[in-house]
Amino acid sequence: MRIRLLIHRHEEPYVFWTGVLGFTPKNLHWYEQAMRHSSVTSREHAPHNERLEFVGDALLSAIVGDLLFRHYPKRREGFLTAERSRLVKRETLNT
Repeated sequence: MRIRLLIHRHEEPYVFWTGVLGFTPKNLHWYEQAMRHSSVTSREHAPHNERLEFVGDALLSAIVGDLLFRHYPKRREGFLTAERSRLVKRETLNT
């Protein structure tokens, strides 16, 4: 898919995100915040990605927990907790 760059500077982020996501975001603010590192916001006083990262981590943990719960119906809570922790830890997600 070819992305046509727009002349107006304020429209370029929508073209970028449309190309990356395959759809046009309704609220560009959340996508910009998700990509903004906290080191940038100390200078600009803008919201950064850490609050969204917190919610994303919780959602990922819940989804993986649900999948493990369904996949291992006879396993105990200790196994499920350990397996979920192994799957969602940073080192596993980075690979």
